[in-house]
Amino acid sequence: MDSAQIAKLGTLFYTTKSKGTGLGTSVSIKIIETMGGSISYKSERGVGTEVTIILQSYKQEPFDHTEQPRRNNAI
Repeated sequence: MDSAQIAKLGTLFYTTKSKGTGLGTSVSIKIIETMGGSISYKSERGVGTEVTIILQSYKQEPFDHTEQPRRNNAI
């Protein structure tokens, strides 16, 4: 991909494929950014394109099995 093509990535309905819709990359970018991540591209025409996606890590606290569950008795 050349720099002009890379600059258009994420634009709705932009595709380089004959049967593409141009929605996959734009939807993927939106999901990645909504999750606080980033995406970058490195490409050499005739060789290939490298896509790097960075997402934030999340450490879940261990569940406390000694706590009693709360019950809603309202009807």
